[in-house]
Amino acid sequence: GILPASTNGFVLTLDNTQPTGAKWAASSGGGTTLSPYIVGSTGSDFTDIQSAINQAVADGASSTDPKNIYIKPGIYNENLTLYDGINLIGFDPAPNTLPLAIGLFAVSNQSVQVTGSITYDSSSIAHSVEFRVYNIWITPPTGDVITLIGNPGLDQRFYFSCCRIDVNQTAQSVFNLTNSTVLVSDSVINDYSSGGAPLFTISGDNNFYGSRSLLTPYTTYIVPDGASHNIALIGCTYAAQVSTSGTSSYSFACYHSTHF
Repeated sequence: GILPASTNGFVLTLDNTQPTGAKWAASSGGGTTLSPYIVGSTGSDFTDIQSAINQAVADGASSTDPKNIYIKPGIYNENLTLYDGINLIGFDPAPNTLPLAIGLFAVSNQSVQVTGSITYDSSSIAHSVEFRVYNIWITPPTGDVITLIGNPGLDQRFYFSCCRIDVNQTAQSVFNLTNSTVLVSDSVINDYSSGGAPLFTISGDNNFYGSRSLLTPYTTYIVPDGASHNIALIGCTYAAQVSTSGTSSYSFACYHSTHF
């Protein structure tokens, strides 16, 4: 059901009189504290995702003190700028315990939809950073879908789990990466462009790890001069190809994966 307004401090409490066996209630006794960053059109702390992100950052979000932002089903027409220690969690989980084909079908029908891009720039941050995105359908009409800029030599990781990521124009790339490490699991990447979209646009040194995911962009992507890229796929179905130019380099490892 719809969570009540001003949910800060509420807990999930066992209650056998409720159809779900639990209820959200004011803090008393045991339970799991509900995040103060609930996003939705009604009965929520915020009506847009970026406002919740900005508040979490103001409240001190970091990789050592992460803040969870929970998003109710709906369509959110906004481009998102993420920061260290931000976790976006859609209230529409596609269980990764399901068999792969069934789980990916559930991911393809996510009800938390962001019709915009995601950008993160940590190039000026001199410490390890990370953010996580769960259970969200990301589908911007134009531009690169996800742009991540890291700081060379630092541990800067970005996670996407149980997500659907759509590319809609040939000029788009799914991931525009600079000195970043990306981990994608139990997700679907769809190519709806007319001529094929690149899975990556990269510069610097990057790492991409895929697990139990479907990766459909099929245009050959080029590792540009002076850049390097490491790719590891485990239990994935993929269509991307790789080529290099100049002094570029890459490594590509597949385990229990299928190319089509």
